[in-house]
Amino acid sequence: MKQAALALSAVIGLTLPAMAEPQDANDPVVVRDATGAVIGRLLSEGSMARRYASRGGPRVVSIEFSEQGLANNFVFFFPTSDCSGQPYMETFFFRPVPDRTNYEQATQLLWEGDPNTQVTLNTNSATYGSGACDPTVVQTIIASPALVLDSQSQGFTPPFRAE
Repeated sequence: MKQAALALSAVIGLTLPAMAEPQDANDPVVVRDATGAVIGRLLSEGSMARRYASRGGPRVVSIEFSEQGLANNFVFFFPTSDCSGQPYMETFFFRPVPDRTNYEQATQLLWEGDPNTQVTLNTNSATYGSGACDPTVVQTIIASPALVLDSQSQGFTPPFRAE
């Protein structure tokens, strides 16, 4: 009988789900690249926060990502019809915290909207990702001038994982 009880408890022990460990603010989930380097802190599924030194002091921004790489889903807006001159990023009425950045896969640059400037922009063209100019985008948006945040993003080596 004792042997049957031990066998049963061993089977039950194997089928019980793992218990969650206590979580607190000192136990953040980090995002690592294939080299094991920490490249950010997980904010939500597909979004991480990353700290940068910038002209105005330290900045924390959010970057969209998947296991395969950084998201390349941005839009640049232009006041000209041929996508020339200063590019702008839509920032809406309320800026997110932390500010979103956009990854340009073709140049491996991270861009952000200037955190100190927000304007009402009459757009006359746009580029999607690293695609061709679309001169049919004529609208008024709330935007910030697009600035290169980081040119070191080529150091990120997919796949990425949260742990």
